[in-house]
Amino acid sequence: MDNTSDTLPFNDMQSWNQSKLSADRIWAQVKQALKAQEKQLPLIPRRPDVRVVLDNATGGMLHFLNPGNYTKGVPEDIKSDEAVMVMPWGDTLEEQFENAAALVREYDLIETGLTKEFLSVLGDYNTSLYMKEAYGPAPFEGQSKKLEPVQWGDAETPIIPVKSDVCAYGARAPEPVAVFLNQMLVFVKGTNTSAEMIEGEGMCVEISVDWQTKEETTKPIVPSVAKGFYGNHYDSMATVSVDPRGNVQEIDLKDGNVIRVAPTEEANADIASANERPLSGFDNLRHS
Repeated sequence: MDNTSDTLPFNDMQSWNQSKLSADRIWAQVKQALKAQEKQLPLIPRRPDVRVVLDNATGGMLHFLNPGNYTKGVPEDIKSDEAVMVMPWGDTLEEQFENAAALVREYDLIETGLTKEFLSVLGDYNTSLYMKEAYGPAPFEGQSKKLEPVQWGDAETPIIPVKSDVCAYGARAPEPVAVFLNQMLVFVKGTNTSAEMIEGEGMCVEISVDWQTKEETTKPIVPSVAKGFYGNHYDSMATVSVDPRGNVQEIDLKDGNVIRVAPTEEANADIASANERPLSGFDNLRHS
């Protein structure tokens, strides 16, 4: 089934429409409204991930195939004194740190750093128990210096980096990111009842900026996952109320500032069009 289709098959006679909203379009409306009010979207700290940084201290060039194959079969070249970054498994910082420590301990990486022997088993069954990805090259000193003690959420103890001359593992400081929570304004009205708004948390949208091109990109994140990313800061995230056609109605910055957004010409046209359009598929359902 093509999940990008606007219509999903119900049966031979019936169908319903799957509505898709553009995060880019919503963000463009939010930016415009914030600019008009001379406001900025509050930044929220995002949970960092644990990394293992391995220095190539062999004195020669090393090559390896990325276990996740994001280089599509092209070997990565690691020069002497360059490093490889390893991403351990784990849904929490504590789990990631435990897997990083186990990987380093089993292959004696704190003493050897990056070696041809370790790269020869990278991605096999045993290493895959601890790690999900590895990539490079990266500057060893620059990356290891970024690791610092991190205490996230309700964790009782902080993640303390472990470092040697050729190996380091730990977490960076939480990075502030631009993110907001979309709340969908969808109401259901009964025959003789008032309309009731559907309950639900909506969808988070995180905005990233390419450090080279400065191009902005948006990424939707479901709230159940976002709560792990932003921890206790999730509840202070700005919320954006959006109608079913993706038109922004209101922006609550959670700092006492609430911005009500006037409908654009495009939004008014959407509403007029929707009011004139019959309910899609209703007659088929009624007469089937």
